[in-house]
Amino acid sequence: MYRRILGGVAAVAFAACFSASANATVYTNSGGAQGSIGSFGSPDTTSYGEYFTAPGGALDSWTFRSQSVAAVGNLELVVASWNGTSAVGPALYVSAPIADSGASNEALTFSGINLALTAGQSYIAYMTVAGVAGPVQGAAIATSSTDVLNGGGVFDNSQGANPLTPGNNSWSALGAYFTYSATFGPAAVPEPAGAAVLAFGLIGLGFVRRRPSR
Repeated sequence: MYRRILGGVAAVAFAACFSASANATVYTNSGGAQGSIGSFGSPDTTSYGEYFTAPGGALDSWTFRSQSVAAVGNLELVVASWNGTSAVGPALYVSAPIADSGASNEALTFSGINLALTAGQSYIAYMTVAGVAGPVQGAAIATSSTDVLNGGGVFDNSQGANPLTPGNNSWSALGAYFTYSATFGPAAVPEPAGAAVLAFGLIGLGFVRRRPSR
């Protein structure tokens, strides 16, 4: 009987700690008036990005949209701190390269980021071809007239160099926003109170298990 009760307590505690991980919030400005801007990629502008104010939690995925037709090649996503005028290294996240296939209105989605960001701090998520093999050339990227994360669109003419190279201050304002969708979930760490309840449940289970059989 006690084993069943304490087992239930442990199950409830575990759910309290980790069920929040199933909850996520998607921030997207795809509802605004849409346009596009080119040309992103080699040998044109090295990086296109959107700086934003983090709502808190962990950034799970980020999506830009390509409006290219037949502009085929690879690109990466980088997330870094933003000081108001430029990206600041070191990079907080660098994705594996993905391909722009040249399809119209193609979602360029970077998943599995799982990067905890501080609420209220400024960051930038940008696509880049710096150092990327087989880089995309002459891509047009979708823009929006609205924003949802208190940021703005920027681009970097770094002549192919890494935008996080010290002294690189070549970021320029787009005058609009890149179309994006950003998914934020809770940081993957149990809340202290929930962790305590979970520990209590597991200790109770161990106590019951050690009781001599009658």
